[in-house]
Amino acid sequence: MWKQSHCRKGSKPLDKDLSSSSLHVSDADSEENIEEENLVWVDERANETWVKYDGYLVEKYGDERSNHPKFDEVLWSGAAAGNNKRKVYGLSCVNDSNAHGRQNPEVC
Repeated sequence: MWKQSHCRKGSKPLDKDLSSSSLHVSDADSEENIEEENLVWVDERANETWVKYDGYLVEKYGDERSNHPKFDEVLWSGAAAGNNKRKVYGLSCVNDSNAHGRQNPEVC
């Protein structure tokens, strides 16, 4: 999701994949379908955050991408950390108890 929302139009992972008539929707989320070298990030921070998060995933879960979870909130928080009043880059409502009426939200 990060790549799709933080890359420029035409380089997004699903831009190419969804134009193919042979693609099944379940295949669109597969890492094998994403060509890293063709991504054009909207800004350097988006790229740096992804590289750091991806590195953390490899450290924790190993090189085999199929062993990586879809999302690891703890690793993302570490990769995207900054001094933004408890907000994490890309997760605007983490730690916001009023988000969507939840008492203890994890990720919105």
